[in-house]
Amino acid sequence: MRLRSALFHELTVRWSLRIARVAGIGIYVHATFLMLLAWVGLDGYRQGGTRGALGAVLFIIVIMAIVAMSKKSSTSVETRRTI
Repeated sequence: MRLRSALFHELTVRWSLRIARVAGIGIYVHATFLMLLAWVGLDGYRQGGTRGALGAVLFIIVIMAIVAMSKKSSTSVETRRTI
């Protein structure tokens, strides 16, 4: 079982890029997220031009930032309480 999880970890890290480190916790962006941003941007561009593309991409980035902050806060609480 350990070999399988190590192989999975190796494959997922290869497609990820660390963009920051906050309080000792690495924050990674997966390549598929960048593909999602490109797709949303293109769709937004088709519907509303440059403003539509920027609005759509910024919306997705804000949603993901909220998710990352939530994950970071729960990790901080778990670390303090040693859950």
